[in-house]
Amino acid sequence: MASAAEEARTGACELRIRGLAKRFGAFTALERVDLDVAAGELLTLLGPSGCGKTTLLRALAGLDGQDEGEIWQDGAEVSALPVSRRGCGIVFQSYALFPNLTVRENVAYGLVSSGRPRAESARRVAELLELMDLGAHAGKYPAQLSGGQQQRVALARALALRPRLLLLDEPFSALDARVRARLRGELRSLQRRLGITTVMVTHDQEEALTTSDRIAVMRAGRIEQVGTPAEIYGQPATPFVAEFVGRMNFLPGEVREPDVVEILGEPVRLGSAVALARGTAVTVCVRPEDVALRPEGPPAANVLAATVADVEFAGSRSSATVVTRGNLTLSADLATSAASALGLAPGRGVEVHLPPPRLRIFPAATAA
Repeated sequence: MASAAEEARTGACELRIRGLAKRFGAFTALERVDLDVAAGELLTLLGPSGCGKTTLLRALAGLDGQDEGEIWQDGAEVSALPVSRRGCGIVFQSYALFPNLTVRENVAYGLVSSGRPRAESARRVAELLELMDLGAHAGKYPAQLSGGQQQRVALARALALRPRLLLLDEPFSALDARVRARLRGELRSLQRRLGITTVMVTHDQEEALTTSDRIAVMRAGRIEQVGTPAEIYGQPATPFVAEFVGRMNFLPGEVREPDVVEILGEPVRLGSAVALARGTAVTVCVRPEDVALRPEGPPAANVLAATVADVEFAGSRSSATVVTRGNLTLSADLATSAASALGLAPGRGVEVHLPPPRLRIFPAATAA
């Protein structure tokens, strides 16, 4: 007998977006967006409020038509199709459950509305209740459920008609941190089992990094970078991505040689050469966890003298704020045991080592 997950499996679709634009009066919400989503992939649209990510999701669903551009699913254009013909399952930020219907009735709503035979609908609902571990709550109403249970109901309802594309709009934003962390793991596991193509919207960096196959970082209606979580975090393509995803130190510098920049009069070697002319003003980026602190010593390459301004204890990890002799402020994250061994405390002199392979360089003009 097939498992509940096998019964719920869908035929995932490939998604292509070309030149998508959307305007609201004089405001441009989307500016010629191009994006590909592979069949079975979970891609997250990540960005600050107002960047266009929810507008893009609603265009994919057919809830708001685009002004320009095309949307394709498996080689067929669906740009002008209504919601009912796009094969999408949608989970909204508010879940939008019917308060007067039980869990069973909420999950069955789309099946009943589409005219499916009663026996088929009942079997499908039973499969999804089992899949979502909601069987014991089938007769309850939304108000009797926890936030996590309501989220499962909304997801089960979205999957009831076997959509080929699942769209999630900030699905965990209404939950507390612990429940959110657990449910995003459950969602990721379920998405992999079902193999359903999924596009999720969030402004939560941790959520995007831990859940996605790939992330599309958006800003002001455009896509700044698309890549795996490791690529987005470790190889940001623009200063905006570097600053928005995770924490980043920004240091002003000037190109001295193809693989050397000068910071506060000190030469800092890079992990690779940059195609920038000598004398070009640049911004050097380095993550706090890549900043190495050590006791004061003789001058050395890629080292800046500094003084500890503050140390924050966070259990197994600590975060130090240091100020260089040229009055640049940097953050450094390190193991609490390492911070104790160094005797880190406000006023303590230290050396800041900048590891060449971990430095990212951008022309100063692009970092403004």
